[in-house]
Amino acid sequence: AGHLPVHSGIIYAAAKSAVAHYTRCLAEQLRPYDVNVNCIAPAPTSTGRFLATRALPDQQGLSRLQQVAQPEDMAQIVLFLAGPQADFLTGETIVCWAG
Repeated sequence: AGHLPVHSGIIYAAAKSAVAHYTRCLAEQLRPYDVNVNCIAPAPTSTGRFLATRALPDQQGLSRLQQVAQPEDMAQIVLFLAGPQADFLTGETIVCWAG
């Protein structure tokens, strides 16, 4: 929501954009201490909150990259960011939209 224009949910989208900017600022402040700060902007993900506000679209016949994400998909990205592979990555928002 913070990376795409929206017709509704403008306040929500603005808050998401603020998180991305906060991430960049905090990363800059913590850079001298070798602390990495990153965030993810997840695709629509099949969580309890997601399912409480809408029905899961029919996934039949869709490729894996067209389906609604699962929490495990986002967890893999978080594990990457927490691991040594992301040591040189800071101040970034990883947009996780399967493309």
